[in-house]
Amino acid sequence: MDKKIVLVFLSLFISLAYVKAQKIGLEVQASVNYPFIPDYTRSFYPYKWVPVANVSGVIVIGNSTKILESFRGNPGGKLGMNVRFELKKDFYLRAGIGLNFISFRREISYIDLEKPGTSGFGTITITAPYIKSKDIGKTYLLYTDIPVSAGYRFLKKRMSVNLGVTLSLLAFSEQYIIDPYHTTNDLYEEMIRDNTSMGLKNLTFSVNAELAYEIRPKIPVFIRYSRQLSPLYDKDFQYVGKAKFNLLELGAGYRIY
Repeated sequence: MDKKIVLVFLSLFISLAYVKAQKIGLEVQASVNYPFIPDYTRSFYPYKWVPVANVSGVIVIGNSTKILESFRGNPGGKLGMNVRFELKKDFYLRAGIGLNFISFRREISYIDLEKPGTSGFGTITITAPYIKSKDIGKTYLLYTDIPVSAGYRFLKKRMSVNLGVTLSLLAFSEQYIIDPYHTTNDLYEEMIRDNTSMGLKNLTFSVNAELAYEIRPKIPVFIRYSRQLSPLYDKDFQYVGKAKFNLLELGAGYRIY
């Protein structure tokens, strides 16, 4: 979806909410998060050039060989601010902006499915064939989030549920990867710390659901689940799968009216 269309939609949403609002307020939120990214596998054929991200070189592989892409999440966090438009009958609309920090480690391995004792080579991690650094594969992402949602308050207005969508713009990235300009003539591959967002999508979308409870007036605690709809990586880094995160958040907020 084009950014201009997103901005038009956001403008219309806020305009409609403003016209229909009985009361307008501001709320701030802070949360910790943890990403869950499914593993992916892909089969390759003999004498196939394997252009896997972070890896250079050629390997002869059999029909029974697959490549496994796995992810290990790390804790992150989010700070956000929302404008809340109170409607009739305990309904409300919400639009905001926030900074969302996500951390994980990516690993890619060959998996030989041949029976033991054959010419198979077992499982080999290929994100770092000659690099012993524990940093290889680490990824840090900082997004500018623009969420819009609709909510409903119940249980004497102490409990609320929200459903919405979030547009995320990549503001900063740091990836520890093998130098993409490495050639097979070089004896050893080198790890680089990339801050150019190489291979990453700069614009992503997600849907989310949030359940909140006010432990004190104007102070809610909440749990939020987000499901990314667009892949983390662009087509050049999607050799194995189209990685998308499931993000779980726990946090608290404060409403200002």
